[in-house]
Amino acid sequence: MLRKRIIPASLIVLIISGLFYFDYHFQSKLGFTLLLGFVAVGSLFEFYGMYENIGVKTPKIIPSVVILWWLLLAFLNYPPKLYVLQLNSIIVFVFLLVMMIYYLFSIRSYQNIFVSVIGFVYVLVPIAGSLIIYNACGLWGLVYVIAIIKIGDSLAYFGGTWFGKHKLAPTISPNKTVEGFIIGILGGALSGFLLLYVMNGGGLALSFKRIILVFTANFIIVMFGQMGDLLESMFKRHCQIKDSGKWLGGLGGVLDTVDSLFLGIPVALFAMTELLKWWCIK
Repeated sequence: MLRKRIIPASLIVLIISGLFYFDYHFQSKLGFTLLLGFVAVGSLFEFYGMYENIGVKTPKIIPSVVILWWLLLAFLNYPPKLYVLQLNSIIVFVFLLVMMIYYLFSIRSYQNIFVSVIGFVYVLVPIAGSLIIYNACGLWGLVYVIAIIKIGDSLAYFGGTWFGKHKLAPTISPNKTVEGFIIGILGGALSGFLLLYVMNGGGLALSFKRIILVFTANFIIVMFGQMGDLLESMFKRHCQIKDSGKWLGGLGGVLDTVDSLFLGIPVALFAMTELLKWWCIK
């Protein structure tokens, strides 16, 4: 089981590293935007596909095109211009309005409206959050957030496997344990200090107040990352499936891989304000 996870995870890290290196070398956002496009479309297809398993059918192409168009405008809008941000907001609003009207007057299913809107917002918000962090703090700011969340994920998995005795949420995710949850959060939060040390070239001067601020920000981000994992497990349990997809081999689907980021990244926009002020590139 572990081997099936390590091989695809290693390939994903290599591909993402290559895209980020391309952006860093050429001072571009193309690689990052392509990555977001893949994650957005893959996640949308999987989310709507999960609900098809219980008979709730929703269009997949239209929301995918809307998000890709939104990403294209965001990619071209640098440095950010107010009218482009307004246009992006209008695109999202019009899409949600059209979807609601479509279901109300053709299928007349409130369940379909709910799934369409929730799926679109569930994917769009973390995608937009990633762009905001990237624009505000550069590539390394986003790498930092992703790294502590995914480190927390990994430590929660191993911690639960080795030390787990008490079930965290047996009706949602039977394999998750309280011990793994705690180890993941604390380990992910503490790993942030090591990352900051490396990113600052081996120098890290922290006052007691700064240590508390950084640890608190990290703790909140990683905790909500773990909750994002549980949220996706809740969706899957409701739809009576084990994995959101099979695109990524032993890791499951795209959603199975990024579920923790989908709650962790939006929360990071608020939780790490002081941290970003301290070291992000402006």
